Amino acid sequence: MLSPITDIDTYVTTRTSWHTLAERVLAPARHAATGRIGLRPSAAGVTTPPFDGRTLTITGTALEMTDGTATTRSPITTLRAAAEAVGTDPGADTGVFTPTTPADPDATLPVDPTIAEALTDWFTFGQRVLADFGAS
Repeated sequence: MLSPITDIDTYVTTRTSWHTLAERVLAPARHAATGRIGLRPSAAGVTTPPFDGRTLTITGTALEMTDGTATTRSPITTLRAAAEAVGTDPGADTGVFTPTTPADPDATLPVDPTIAEALTDWFTFGQRVLADFGAS
């Protein structure tokens, strides 16, 4: 069952932090390697498809990089810290879209663990609905 999101302010803050990481770290890192920016929901949060033998995943309050069989997990703190953890530039421009999220590399990216879990559930639900719709 999907958890209701009742604390709208915390939801918006957490969603914006995830969006910032997806838009300014995950997508540019994948784009630099493949020319593609697409991300997808995962059982843990939001992830890149595999590229250069690795995946990047926003999972709850952390950013994970799986490289082969090794996974490193970094707490989500700032855009700069996240970019450094995965070896990309927090100001990288893909040229594919105009970023809509804050660009300050040292601004705190607050993520509430309860809201992050609810977001994961909603993203996974949306993916299942779209997959079912596409299969019919």
